[in-house]
Amino acid sequence: MGQMNTLSRKIGQKFQMRLDQLAPEILHEIFSNLSYRERLPAKLCSKALNAAATGAPLALGKVSFMEYFDEFDEANQGVSIVLRTDEFEMNFNSPGYKSKDTLMDVYIQNARRRHNTETIENQEIRDVARKYLRKLILPTNVSCDSFETNYRYTANFLENSEIIKTKKFRVLKSGKPQNAGFIHGWLPHLKPSNLRDIAVYKSDEDFSFVGFENGLSSLNTLHVLQRSSLNDNVLLSLKALDIEMEQAEITANGINTLIQRWTGQSVPRGSRFVYYYVAPTGRFPIQQLVQNIHNVSLWTENKAFIPIGSDRILIVYVDSKAVHVECFKK
Repeated sequence: MGQMNTLSRKIGQKFQMRLDQLAPEILHEIFSNLSYRERLPAKLCSKALNAAATGAPLALGKVSFMEYFDEFDEANQGVSIVLRTDEFEMNFNSPGYKSKDTLMDVYIQNARRRHNTETIENQEIRDVARKYLRKLILPTNVSCDSFETNYRYTANFLENSEIIKTKKFRVLKSGKPQNAGFIHGWLPHLKPSNLRDIAVYKSDEDFSFVGFENGLSSLNTLHVLQRSSLNDNVLLSLKALDIEMEQAEITANGINTLIQRWTGQSVPRGSRFVYYYVAPTGRFPIQQLVQNIHNVSLWTENKAFIPIGSDRILIVYVDSKAVHVECFKK
């Protein structure tokens, strides 16, 4: 509240008016430069300031929504959900066996009152966490740089119309593979036009992109380090130049087509494709990967060099576990 009072006082001294008497477009510009926490006091001051605080674009940094389980609790009742941003952290805990109450701890960064604890009676932990997640990142004026989760999405957790506007989507390994829900259930709630980066790191289930293939077309980076539904058609529809995949439905012909495309496009240095595969060895012979490509020089039986432009070279390398395609400076 002190920051808002200081701002209002300075404006009053300079313009002889209160902050909430400024034109809506000026308030919109002012609040567009304030963080989530800086806006909170204004919502309590007046209708005009509340409208400006809730309507001006709000760009969050990293948002994390993680679920943890007590590994020593065989009944699977020890649950904790953490909602974290760059400004605060909210911990939701189920305090006891079969309890319907939720214990909520709030930690605020760089604030006088840094910690607050509240018991929310007769509300299940996931319902409480969902309420605050919705309140934080689902308003239409809110976007974030990164949304990271290991939470297994269950049916109707969000409304069909509720969309997360994030540039980066990260999936981390969840704690209990037997829990209901699927991590890939978040995909329909991501806005493809905002999305630039997807990374899936070893969750406990096959990750399905079925129905979201078109949403991958605008990506710059795609890392899927577990078994997934990705195939040659999806690979060849990507514009991303930083790609890692593991145990997908990728063939030597698909990789060969990608190499031909990258060679013709003269992709920039640092462009890379890595595909991790399982046995048998020899699934991706180097000759098949570079067939129908001009000016190829084979340095060894599993490595090829392809000049692209006057200052770059595409190196294709195959070992017993992976296919590597990467663009380097000559």
